[in-house]
Amino acid sequence: YLFMSYGGFAPDGGYELRLFRSKNPDGPYVDAQGTLATYTGGAYNVGPGATTNRGLKLLGAYNGWGLQDVGECAQGHNSACQDGKGRSFVVYHTKFNDGTFGHQVRVHQLFLNSLDWLVCAPFCYRGETTTDADIATTAIPADEVVGTYHFMLHPYKMDHANFQEITPTEITLEADGTVTGAQTGTWEVKEGTSYITLRLGTVSYFGVLVEQEVNGATT
Repeated sequence: YLFMSYGGFAPDGGYELRLFRSKNPDGPYVDAQGTLATYTGGAYNVGPGATTNRGLKLLGAYNGWGLQDVGECAQGHNSACQDGKGRSFVVYHTKFNDGTFGHQVRVHQLFLNSLDWLVCAPFCYRGETTTDADIATTAIPADEVVGTYHFMLHPYKMDHANFQEITPTEITLEADGTVTGAQTGTWEVKEGTSYITLRLGTVSYFGVLVEQEVNGATT
């Protein structure tokens, strides 16, 4: 897995964490669309004028979950690591939409989805013990998945120079397998696992179900 920080590291520079993978350390590396990480010439890949969107986007500017007074932006300069307990993490800096250049360090857990792509937990790591092996072998009852959720989609071509940030909307995973609310489509959990697939419009999103702690409350 190859992690890239595209854009500039200033709060309005557009730093974004993106991901590629390869079967060999020497490459070639591709994103989820099969696009190569290498370029044959200069190209913009961040901002409204981007001519390419290569790289699976892990994080971008957001102000989320009803818990933040100031939006986070310019996430990058990351390190990826694993512990001895089957867990993976991404460590990165984030800056803020508050007129300063200050930064803080964030640690989020990474999980492998059903397609063996790394996905990033939405909240900071707070001692959760779930591993990829747990995701692959632990069945989540459907009645525990049904409900209303905050939903945040990280788009490409964000206007970082003007501090565009994403805020959550709400979607409901209905008992009949449909998705209603700000997005519509279908959802399903792979039998015997914690892998979830959301089909919204013409796009399928492959994720995992995990329980995390946010400010002392599980969600």
